[in-house]
Amino acid sequence: MKYTFLLPAYKGKYLSEMLRSIAGQTYTDFKVIISDDCSPEDLWSICKPFLADPRFTYRRNEKNMGATSLVSHWNLLLSLCDTEFCVMASDDDVYEPTFLEEMDKLVVKYPQCDLFHARCWLIDGKGEIIKKDAAYEEYVPQIEYLSFWGEKDHIECIANYIYRTTRLREVGGFVDLPLAWTSDTATDNFMSVNGCATSGKILFNFRMSGYNISSVASDSRERMKQKMKSCLAFGRMVSKLINELEQKLPNSKLVAHQLQKARWAQNQVSYQSILFYSRALPLPSLIRLIKESKRAGIISSRYDVYRIFAKWLYERKFWMRK
Repeated sequence: MKYTFLLPAYKGKYLSEMLRSIAGQTYTDFKVIISDDCSPEDLWSICKPFLADPRFTYRRNEKNMGATSLVSHWNLLLSLCDTEFCVMASDDDVYEPTFLEEMDKLVVKYPQCDLFHARCWLIDGKGEIIKKDAAYEEYVPQIEYLSFWGEKDHIECIANYIYRTTRLREVGGFVDLPLAWTSDTATDNFMSVNGCATSGKILFNFRMSGYNISSVASDSRERMKQKMKSCLAFGRMVSKLINELEQKLPNSKLVAHQLQKARWAQNQVSYQSILFYSRALPLPSLIRLIKESKRAGIISSRYDVYRIFAKWLYERKFWMRK
């Protein structure tokens, strides 16, 4: 087998639809490891029909790993992978039938790459399309890949990527950040050393249903604080990565522009979250957060500070009434 879908599962609502989309792939040289993270739902009954296909296997954790670290479950599955490439799937998204067929063409065309990215649709809980992913060049070096997040209409997720398994292990596996917030983007940044190849076609459907970590609209105060902690750690990682990259690249106006664009795009990953989730903080904590964000390179202007304070005042006025 060439590919393994690693599927950490906890929610049953869309799991069958996800598994059908994998089983229906036109490219067949793959297998699937379904890992039940001690779900209170009966995932076994959902998975059982698919286990008639020998490519599908099911396991169940002895204890729930996601309660303490979602990424630890991802890395456990990575340790079980014995194929050249892997996909970190989810329990609520949907693959187009030709996902692997089209992505394998990129894998063959760009043997130097360790990271392969499929364009996607953003869909809601009913499967209706909300947004179309941006269009990208088929292959870009790392410095240009780091600017992806800054593209208009870019959709960020993890299950639309294919990773070279050995390289993913070499970089330490998936980056473990609180609540897995920005863990996908951080991992992809490290995996893009040899560039990234992207499909021209849309091959994946990323679901924002209110059930996953990316779309929970009513986070508790503690979860908001954890997400901001992740953002600060991510900002420090990105700053270090781009500074190291700057030392390796030739000194030119083009490179300077690309570095500036990459810094802005990557800082937006953290800045937009801080802008929204800072409402969970009292004023003294907000001031400390802004200082830490400056040190991490996330905030670079007075305007950024003004926006955070303005958003904090506006959001907190209504949020505190709840």
